[in-house]
Amino acid sequence: MQFGLVREKLRSLKEIKKAEEEYYCKRWYDRHMMFWHARHEERYKDKLKIVTEAHKEAKRIQKKYGMKNLGPHSDFEWGMLAGKHSALRWVLGEVWDMLDT
Repeated sequence: MQFGLVREKLRSLKEIKKAEEEYYCKRWYDRHMMFWHARHEERYKDKLKIVTEAHKEAKRIQKKYGMKNLGPHSDFEWGMLAGKHSALRWVLGEVWDMLDT
C-alpha cells in the first residue's frame, strides 16, 4: 500500500542544484539586508567596505528573483525557507541542518 503522492520520475541533479541555489540566494539576501540597514551602526564600522561590496551581489539577486520574492518574510516563511534549503543540501550530500550562507 502506498501513501501520499508518488512522483514517477526523480528530479534531475540540475533541477535540485538550481533550487538549492535559489534558497541559498534568498536566505543570503535576507541576512545581507539586515547588515545593510545597520551598516552605519558603530558595531559595523570596520565592516562597511565588505557590506558595501556585498550589496552588489544583493542587487544581482534582486534582478534575478524580483523584489516581491525576497521578503520580508514572516517567521513561518523564514522557517520554510530554511527547512527547504536544509533538505536540498542533504540531498546534495551535506549533513542535516547545514544552513550556512
